[in-house]
Amino acid sequence: MVYKTAQQKILIFLIIATTFITFIAGQNLWKMWAVLPFSLFFVYLVDLLFMNDGDYMYEPNYINWKDVNEPDY
Repeated sequence: MVYKTAQQKILIFLIIATTFITFIAGQNLWKMWAVLPFSLFFVYLVDLLFMNDGDYMYEPNYINWKDVNEPDY
């Protein structure tokens, strides 16, 4: 599944819609419209990596990584 929450579903829809707008903008305006799908993609990526519970964990101290990720911890 590509999305888990309604916010992610809306972001996917907006990425698809703005990509379509970028393609129909023509040769003169596509560069201006291309910024929006890329920006929405990065918002979606950050949402996937950092806003979900337990899906991604940043641990700069790799010595403690095993202890932190133990299910019985």
